[in-house]
Amino acid sequence: MAAAVGLTVRIETPENVRLSYQLAGPALRSAAYGIDYLVRGLLMFLLIMGSCVLATILPGLTMGGILLALFFIEWLYYIVQEGFWSGTTIGKWIVGVRVVHTSGAPLTFWGAVLRNLLRVADMLPIAMIFEDVAWIGILPLYGPGLIAMVMTSRFQRLGDIAAHTMVVQVHPVVLPVEPMILDHIAPIPRGESNGFAPSQSQLSTIRQFLGRRSRLTYQRGHQLSAELANVVAERMEFTGDRENVRRFPMAFLARVCATFHRPGDEAEPAGQGRVR
Repeated sequence: MAAAVGLTVRIETPENVRLSYQLAGPALRSAAYGIDYLVRGLLMFLLIMGSCVLATILPGLTMGGILLALFFIEWLYYIVQEGFWSGTTIGKWIVGVRVVHTSGAPLTFWGAVLRNLLRVADMLPIAMIFEDVAWIGILPLYGPGLIAMVMTSRFQRLGDIAAHTMVVQVHPVVLPVEPMILDHIAPIPRGESNGFAPSQSQLSTIRQFLGRRSRLTYQRGHQLSAELANVVAERMEFTGDRENVRRFPMAFLARVCATFHRPGDEAEPAGQGRVR
């Protein structure tokens, strides 16, 4: 039976974690490129205007400076943004797409360098490759890139194939959060700690984790909370029953919240935990 064709890519990592991505097609990628093109054009315009102002001061260096800056804008615009901004550029961020490796891992800096250095191969005029086919000249730029995207299952241009990357859609996900009832949870006695108090950001993290406890199995919740509970117990030099901390880490974290919680400290209302 032939494999189903679609935009969804499912990946299983070496850690047995199953990831699901929605591929970004040529339309979304073209929209992101168009926005980035306008941004680069604006940067070049501002650069030229600034150079005209400096022309009266350094007339001999103006043209050389313009050419050097245009070179950096053209080549480093994508490399710097994708390499240091989790695989996104201004255009990709607005459209809602990002670059990741085909293994599911976030884009590395050197991956961004490789996929963008080969952008020149993707941008070759198609007539230079198919000289005898007149009608194909309607794709003057990104001809090889578009052909490669159509012929690959993950819409990869030549740079993506070389760098083992793909462009995926980014969808905000709203995770349901259940309110915590702290009235019947015993706080930690003052004599069982050294006066250490978690920061509000740490308490917010604990509250959000416990608010999603119903979405996890008991075993998975225990596994995820065990290390955090042990770290908090060490920081506060907890002198109570450490065996209970090991056996019931989520219950210990709930006691921490009951001890240091103040009304109005919730970072966000229930049901509004938003993850991208």
